[in-house]
Amino acid sequence: KDPIERNQAFLLSRSTPILHLVSRMPILSNFVRMAVCFSINHGAVVAVLSLANGLLGDNANYENASLYLTYAFTAMFFATGLIDVMGAKRSLWVAAALYSVYVISFPLALIIPKSQPGAEIAVALFGGIVGGFAAGFLWSAQGTYFGLSAKAYAAEKGIEVTEANGELASIFASIFLGLEVVLKLLPLVLIPLNGDISLWAHEPDATNITSNITNFSLAPSPPPPWPADKCKIYKCVATRDLITVSLYAVLAIGSVVGLLSITDLREEQGLVPFANEDALQTTLLKPKKKTFSLDKALAAVHLWWEDPVVLLLAPIQVTFGVCATMLAVNVTGNVVKAKFGSNDWIIFGALFSAMIAIVAAALQWPFKRIASKLGKMPLMLTMLIAFLIESLLIVTLSDKQLGAWGVLVPLYIMQGIGRAGYEGTNKALYADFFPNSLPAAFSNIVIANGLASAASFFLETPLKHDLVLHTGDSIGKAIPVAALVLTGLTIMSYSLAELFRWRRSAGRS
Repeated sequence: KDPIERNQAFLLSRSTPILHLVSRMPILSNFVRMAVCFSINHGAVVAVLSLANGLLGDNANYENASLYLTYAFTAMFFATGLIDVMGAKRSLWVAAALYSVYVISFPLALIIPKSQPGAEIAVALFGGIVGGFAAGFLWSAQGTYFGLSAKAYAAEKGIEVTEANGELASIFASIFLGLEVVLKLLPLVLIPLNGDISLWAHEPDATNITSNITNFSLAPSPPPPWPADKCKIYKCVATRDLITVSLYAVLAIGSVVGLLSITDLREEQGLVPFANEDALQTTLLKPKKKTFSLDKALAAVHLWWEDPVVLLLAPIQVTFGVCATMLAVNVTGNVVKAKFGSNDWIIFGALFSAMIAIVAAALQWPFKRIASKLGKMPLMLTMLIAFLIESLLIVTLSDKQLGAWGVLVPLYIMQGIGRAGYEGTNKALYADFFPNSLPAAFSNIVIANGLASAASFFLETPLKHDLVLHTGDSIGKAIPVAALVLTGLTIMSYSLAELFRWRRSAGRS
């Protein structure tokens, strides 16, 4: 054989870790394991997040505000550098472990005595800050691992990477949304516990409110709310609430253990066949240098001017965040509560919330088939049109009209359609647009979504009673109007992004 043929044979026998993995372990089963563990971890966080205000009251506002702000800050300045240093696998399990701190903070905060309000606030803030830091690079790590898995899967199956992106995105979204449904329905399973037993966290001497010693006792009690005079002295916590958040904490920790079992996927430095076999071997075995630099830390920001198309895609993430807030505030927290009453609205709210994930999960397979035949653009436009219809209905109809079953159910279906595109097609789209900048690209998803969620969270209360367009409505339409305008602008910005991408591809050909 001539030297080049010998070196090519050597390259195949001593391939990079990704290609070597193909021959010793199915990529798909490893990817599914990652998706399951990741989804359990994230599902536990999302489930607790939806219960936060009911559990901790005002302290939940502080915790969630710190969560969103730290989330966006980490993604903007640290995510890419951390992933480059630790690798996708280690970043995944480290971030998941830190993300679990947010979940764990809730049962801890619940059992803190009423005499120590500062301790509860401190625990809440700590959980929000640590959880936000983790979330800031968790999704970027998942996106990087997703991209590496798609490349390996494409090599294993002999298909294009874009096709692998679409297939794995569909699988991931189905698992992600399916497990979210299961975890969100967990409180419904524990409904029989409500009111049977209560946990009273109190001081040994009820007259000494400043005592630092905490006693706990389980005693039969009537359903909440408890007598006002009793709860002035004792901290009244329903056992169902404590068991629910404790189970979520256990699931979050268990998912971290599961992530330790996935295979490490890393891209090595570029390989070039040499005439000298020893030189090639030296190049193959040379590890990729792990460093943390300012450039790597700011990679997500650098992508803004290196490839400005990422800014045209950012409104998609913002629209999703604002529409999710709109549905939670104007519909679930207002219309659903008024329709079903203070005793049952939480049950129906949980069911409607689960409906969103069910619709999104059910659409992953047909979306995948459509994407393989028509491309991703029709699906992305479908997602945005669903958000447009949803916001238009909420703006134009009164609270009473929105409460009709014929309107209420379609609203959640529209959000489910949008969620299907966001969790599946949207993630695959970023992998297609930025194949060589995966950590920075997925960090931009986190930045846009995080800042939008933080802004929506802070503006929810001051804007709650602005733009009351219908007589008898108890809440204004400021957020829905913003969502309607934003969705229209997003359709235009996404169309421009696709146009620039098409021109770029045409120029290369």
